Amino acid sequence: MMGATIRHILSFAVAMVLPIAATAQTLSPEDFASIDRMRAERSAAGAVGARGIGADGAPSAVVDRSGTVDPGESALPIDSTRRSFRSRSLQDSITSRGDSLSGLERYGRSIFKRADPSMFASHAGAVGEGYLLGPGDEIILTIWGQKEGRYQLVLDREGQIHLEGVGVVSLNGQSLASASDILRKRLNRIYAGIGAGQMDLTLGKLKQVRIFVVGHVEQPGSFLLSGNTSLLAAVYQAKGPTAIGSERVVEIVRGKTRIKADLYDFLFRGQSTAPTLQDGDVVLVPPHGPLVQIKGDVGRPAIYELLVSEGAKELLGYAGGLQSTAATTNIVVQRIFENGRRDFLTLPTPAAVLEGAPAPLRDGDVVQVYPGNDPALATVAIVGRVRFPGAYPIREGMRASDLIGLSGGPTRDAFEGRVILSRRTTGNLRSFQRFSMTQADTCLLQNGDSLVVFDWTEMTLHDSVRVSGAVRRPGYYPWREGMTAKDLILMSGGGIWGADLSNLRLETPQEGAPSRIEVFQIDTGLASGKADRSIFPKAHLAVPLNPRARSLDLIQVRGWVVQPGVYALESNGERLSSLWKRIGGLREEAYLSGASFLRMTDSSYSRIQIDFPLALSEPGSTNDLALHPGDSIFVPARPATVFVRGRVNSPANILWREDKSWRWYIQQAGGFSDSADAERVYVRYADGTIQTRDNGIADSPTPGSEVIVPFKVPTKPTTVTDMLSAVNLILGTVIAGLTIYVLTQTKN
Repeated sequence: MMGATIRHILSFAVAMVLPIAATAQTLSPEDFASIDRMRAERSAAGAVGARGIGADGAPSAVVDRSGTVDPGESALPIDSTRRSFRSRSLQDSITSRGDSLSGLERYGRSIFKRADPSMFASHAGAVGEGYLLGPGDEIILTIWGQKEGRYQLVLDREGQIHLEGVGVVSLNGQSLASASDILRKRLNRIYAGIGAGQMDLTLGKLKQVRIFVVGHVEQPGSFLLSGNTSLLAAVYQAKGPTAIGSERVVEIVRGKTRIKADLYDFLFRGQSTAPTLQDGDVVLVPPHGPLVQIKGDVGRPAIYELLVSEGAKELLGYAGGLQSTAATTNIVVQRIFENGRRDFLTLPTPAAVLEGAPAPLRDGDVVQVYPGNDPALATVAIVGRVRFPGAYPIREGMRASDLIGLSGGPTRDAFEGRVILSRRTTGNLRSFQRFSMTQADTCLLQNGDSLVVFDWTEMTLHDSVRVSGAVRRPGYYPWREGMTAKDLILMSGGGIWGADLSNLRLETPQEGAPSRIEVFQIDTGLASGKADRSIFPKAHLAVPLNPRARSLDLIQVRGWVVQPGVYALESNGERLSSLWKRIGGLREEAYLSGASFLRMTDSSYSRIQIDFPLALSEPGSTNDLALHPGDSIFVPARPATVFVRGRVNSPANILWREDKSWRWYIQQAGGFSDSADAERVYVRYADGTIQTRDNGIADSPTPGSEVIVPFKVPTKPTTVTDMLSAVNLILGTVIAGLTIYVLTQTKN
C-alpha cells in the first residue's frame, strides 16, 4: 500500500515537472511565426547573403518547428540589419565603381558638387555671335539724324516687333547682326539716309527657355534658364552627373537632331563646340565610359573618364602631367581580367608615353606613376655644432677638415676633442671613426660619409653640479672653473619667494673620505663677498625654504554680504566668526540660513554643511569652523518659495508659508501621483541638510527648501511559472522525505 502511494506521488510529480522543463526547451507558435517571417524576408532579399554568417565565418543555424537545428538558416534576429547591410554594400560597390577607387574621387564630381546654380540664373548679359532672337527677347533700338529715338521692343510669341512708323517686323531666328540689317532696310523706306552710323541695335533682357536635363544626373528635371544658356550651365543646374553618369559623351536632343558634346572641353580646355541651348532642348547624360584611376607622382591624382580612342598619354594630360620627382621607370597598371582577376602589367615610361608611345587603357585600370626615390649621389653631410650643417658635394681628395670648413667651422660651444665619422660599410651597415678637430686633416672622406660635431656641455656632464630646493630651475648645471654658490643660484634663475639664503648647505664629495658638508649663508642681493663659497665638480647645493616665511592664504566670499571679495586669512586656523567681522555683515536681502560652504578636496569642491546662524552666535564652538586656503562661501538672497518635485501631480515652486508642514506643500502641488513612494519623502533644506520620514521631519520647510517625493519601485508580480517552480520545490522535498521513510521502513 505504501509503495503504491509513493508511485502515485512520483507520477504526479513527473506530470507537474515535465511540462515546465518542456516549456524551457520548445518554441511557442509565436516564435515559429517570427522565424517564418524572417525566412520570408531572407527569401525576398535574394540568394546573395541569404544565409547568416557566424562568428567563425561559417553559416549559423536556427531551430525549426520540430526543435531541431537547421544549419542552413540563421537563428539570430538580425536579418533585417544584415539585409540593409548587404544593400548598402551593393550600393557602395556601385558608387565606388564610378566615384571612388582606392580613396580617390572622380574628377569633375567635386566641381559640380560645389557649383552655385544661381550664377546662371541671370537673364541679362553678353551673348555670342550665334545667339538667335526669339519670343521674349528684348532689343533696344537707337536711331539719330533725320529721326531720333530710342525704343525698347520685346519680341512677341511670333517673334515679331511693332515699330512706330514702320509696322510689324519679324525677327524670329535672326542673329543680332541680321536683325540690324532688316531694321535698317525697313527704316530707309521711311527715313532716307539712315546708314550704319545712325542706328544702333543691342539686346536688353534675354528670353527664358525651358531645358530638360535627363539621364544620369543628380537632379534631373525641367529648368527655366536664360536664353544664352550653355550646356555646362544646364548640367550645373542638375548638380552634375551621378556616379554612373558620363562627363565625356553628353547629348543635346533637338527634335530629331542629336548633338554630342564633351564636358572635358569645358573643364580642361575652357571651350566647347556645343551650341547655345534653345527652348525645348533635352540634355541627356548617358552612363559613363571607361573609368581609369591614376595615382602617384602626377599633378592631379583622380579617376578620369576616357574615350575609346584615348590612352595613357591623354590620361597624363588630364592628371596635370608629371611631377618633377617622378621616376623614369615604367608605368605599372593594375587591370581586371576574366572572372574579376586583378593582375599587373607594365606600360612604357612616362616620358615615352608623352612622346607618343602606344599605351592603351581599359575600363577599371589603376595606373601607378612611381615617385623617384634614388639616394643622393656624391654627397657628404655634417650635423651638430657647426655654423651651416647639411649635405655638401664631395670632391676628389676631400678631407674631414675641408667639410668642416665648408660648413662654416665649429661654433663656440662645439666640442673639439672628438668628432664622429659615420661610414657605410658592406651590407649597408655603418661603422664609426673618432678623431679630434686637430686630427680632421688626416681623415679622407668617402661618398655617403657623415660627420657629427658635439656640444661640449653634453660631453662634460661628468663635471656637472646640482642645485635643489627653493630656486626657480633646480637641476644639473655644467661646472666652470672658479664657480661659486652665488653663480650656481643665478644660473638656476635665482631663489623663489621664501628661500632661506642664511642656511645654505653645500655637499662636496671627496676621494677616500666622507663627503664634506658645509652650512653657510650669503647675502640676499647675491653680491660678491667673502661669505661666498667655491663649488667643485659633482657638488650639491641645497637652498632650503624659510620655515617662518608664510604666503597669503586666500578664501572667497560671494553673494549678499556687505563687502564680498577675496580675503586673506589672518592666521592659520582663523575661524568663520573672525572672518565675518571683516566682511561688514549681511545685506538686507541676505538669507544666512541658506548659505553654502565649499572646500577644495582632491582637485574638486565639496559642500560642508554648516549652521551659519549657530556658528556666528557661538564663536569658538565646533560649529565655528576653522578656515582653510581655497574655501568659498556663498550667501544667497532670501527665497520666497519651497520647491516640490518628484512624483507629485504638479511639481512647482510653492510660496513659503510660515509653520506649514511638508504635507501641506505636497497638497499644493496636486498631491501624490500613482507612482509616488509616500514613505520615503524627504526634505532638503536651504543649508543642504536633509530630513527623512524614517528619522522624522521635525521642522517645517524653510524658504528655499525642496520637498522631494521619490519613485516607488513596483514589486514583481507572481507569475504562473513562479508558482509552478515553488510547487516543484515543495514536491521535490516531499518526495525526498517519503523516499527516505520508505527505505527506512523496508530495512526494519
